[in-house]
Amino acid sequence: MQQNFQVDLEGIIDLLSNHLYSSDQVFVRELLQNGVDAITARRQMDDDFLPRVEVSYIHGDDEAADNQVVFEDNGVGLTEEEVHDFLTKIGSSIKRQKSVDRSSFIGQFGIGLLSCFMVTKRIVMITQSVDTDYSLKWTGEANGTYHYELQAKRSSPGTSVYVVLNEEVKFDFPASKIKELLQYYGGLLAVPIYFSEDGNASERLNFQLNPMGQKFEDFEEEQKVLLDFGTEQFAENFLAAIPVRTAGGRTQGVAFIKRNAHLVQQQSNKVYLKQMLVADDIDNILPKWAFFIKAVFNTTSLQPTASRERFYQNEDLEKTRRQLGRAIRNQLMKWHRSQPILLKRVIEAHERSIKEMAEQDEAFLKIVLPYLTFPTTKGQLTLAEIRKHDAVIRYVYELEEYQQIRSLVGAQDLLIVKTRYGNDRNLFNEIKELYPDWEFRAVDVQELFHQFEELNAEECEAFEFFLDVAADELIKLKCDGMIRKFDPDHIPTVCYLSPEARWDRSSDLDSDNLPELWNQLYERFNTTSVSVLSRLCFNFNNPTIQRLSRLDDPKLLALYIRFLYFQAILLGNYALNKDELQLFGQGILAMIDLHEEK
Repeated sequence: MQQNFQVDLEGIIDLLSNHLYSSDQVFVRELLQNGVDAITARRQMDDDFLPRVEVSYIHGDDEAADNQVVFEDNGVGLTEEEVHDFLTKIGSSIKRQKSVDRSSFIGQFGIGLLSCFMVTKRIVMITQSVDTDYSLKWTGEANGTYHYELQAKRSSPGTSVYVVLNEEVKFDFPASKIKELLQYYGGLLAVPIYFSEDGNASERLNFQLNPMGQKFEDFEEEQKVLLDFGTEQFAENFLAAIPVRTAGGRTQGVAFIKRNAHLVQQQSNKVYLKQMLVADDIDNILPKWAFFIKAVFNTTSLQPTASRERFYQNEDLEKTRRQLGRAIRNQLMKWHRSQPILLKRVIEAHERSIKEMAEQDEAFLKIVLPYLTFPTTKGQLTLAEIRKHDAVIRYVYELEEYQQIRSLVGAQDLLIVKTRYGNDRNLFNEIKELYPDWEFRAVDVQELFHQFEELNAEECEAFEFFLDVAADELIKLKCDGMIRKFDPDHIPTVCYLSPEARWDRSSDLDSDNLPELWNQLYERFNTTSVSVLSRLCFNFNNPTIQRLSRLDDPKLLALYIRFLYFQAILLGNYALNKDELQLFGQGILAMIDLHEEK
């Protein structure tokens, strides 16, 4: 009897191949899934039967002949009515109608069989239901028609699907590729999967141990089994393994800690749905901070997309992500007591991520804080090492100021913590709230000026002319000058820029190109801001400054002071603004004029 599919099959095939599935190789997954679901249904009726999926690859008689792939299962099978109703209607499924618990099925949409039309023009299926005493042969054509006929009863219930590969794809799917895909998608399935080629003896493909959720005798056994599992899954050696699960256990797996990771790396986790692989590059099942982890999960709760290659971004996925992140954090906290050496190795390898976790969780911060290090003027140090050097924890937020301070504090024996990056900065704020008795002090260059030695009366008198000239010259640059003694003596000057000065420098734009509102604000700031925005400290100990103090030509001395200011600005990693560049050019011309006058 010949019938038509109740859809535009040509349009459906285009939808499947060009819009739904990422590759035509998914037909292997879909047929495997159908067989496993049929076996799951039969298991609910008969606990004693021995499940089996057998896949056979049959080569054509010669190179011109097409190859054939056969999928066979001993599951629940189909009746005549079910074949007619459910193999030819998109969105229907035999699993929706049988009196079984369909929550354990992998597939949901009833389109899996049609995926075969991406690689064949004809699908042949022979099936026998557990409820009938006959078998049935169904043949579907890519032209949109199908026919079926009743046949004699087979020896046992089950379904066989025959797929003759099209000429244009048969070289893409040799026997080795089919075998590889069966292992890729079904490696963790509990149902035995067998593969044979051209009638030779079959071999079981999915004998790999699935340790997710397994109990172990001790920590050493757990790590060995899980790390071996991680190597098999990812062909990579990991630092440690953490068994994780959500509160209800509907998603569980193993988080493997990488030996090294880069901040820009995208997460790439393997996720199985009811032990059938969904994808090996899932990037949104763990929190963003978990880029140092590669994980394998099996879930029974997350909702797959129609292609079953991703999961819907919904509340369930968000809840799962939070719970898995919490499970990883809790295990690290346990290691603080039971495996402190391992925890230290993990933190040393992935401190940036650990800091991000700690920033969001006070209890976790207390646990890992002794292990965390911060960049300082004396190298990477823990807070305990920092406090041992000085009870006052001095820190700098701005990179430019840190670079200036770093060259000065060595001689002053000061230890400064650099908290430039947002993570360290936020973490420092959390630590200050956590330990209110600790003394923290934000440091800038201007504060260091107070640490420098002042001149005596005789030395001040010797520099009176120098400072008078400096005051007249520096006011043009919204700067005032001072002189102190400090080490190292090879540094002639240090410049402090106030927050207003840094803003003024960063907003040094062409006002003609600013939007009207921003132009008004910029002009208002420039006309109402204070006249002095920076301070230049001359080093009395520096030989250059000593020689300049003996100059009696005010014009020449002013030019040297101007260039010392520019040098200090550049050494602070600031760019010269438009006015400074103009003064710099004028200074060079003035130096030439003075030379020519002589």
